Amino acid sequence: VCAPETRVNINVRASKIQNFLANAPLPISVYHLDTLSVRFLLESHRYTRNLFVEGYAGEKERLAIKVIEADWSLHSTHRGPSNVMSDVAEVFGPAQNIATLRFHFERRVAVVQDDWERLFDAFPNLRGLVVTIDSCKNLCRVLRRCPLKPSLERLEISCWNGSGAHELMVSAIEARTAAGNPLKELAFRHLDQSTRISGARMARLKAVVPKVVMS
Repeated sequence: VCAPETRVNINVRASKIQNFLANAPLPISVYHLDTLSVRFLLESHRYTRNLFVEGYAGEKERLAIKVIEADWSLHSTHRGPSNVMSDVAEVFGPAQNIATLRFHFERRVAVVQDDWERLFDAFPNLRGLVVTIDSCKNLCRVLRRCPLKPSLERLEISCWNGSGAHELMVSAIEARTAAGNPLKELAFRHLDQSTRISGARMARLKAVVPKVVMS
């Protein structure tokens, strides 16, 4: 058992976090976290896959996990149902104080819609979501299909999508506003700098979100 102010550092070689938790469960301090950062990085020149999970209570880092040779999924590609997303949901979902999730996925990694839904079910108190991803389309589809969960106030997306993702994003935010679950802040960053949102769609966003930043 660790006090809430204890910092826990874990380095392990495993396919997923849950594989080593049976013998070494996370300390009680995990339940005091309010922010979780998850990065899944591919090192192509070494053929390695590393998962980094950092947990914060306020501004202070309280948890740092590095999983070497983590498996994204049961498939040979970095697509399909994800071990990483199910790990995050099942291991950290009980920490009901977590209000902000940050994800950073590299370009060849894709998150399926079921994984986003599982994640939102696991974190009902989520207020902030920050995502860097190859494509945000599945995320936008789930945000539209499930307009009442989670009760997001802040959404930040950085992606490589072209203009095809714009209507999905705008319609999702409009649907959530109509359902009584509006955003307070939206930031959308195009990693492909040649892509820009249209003036009409920008006007629709500003009509339903008080603070909008597009870049």
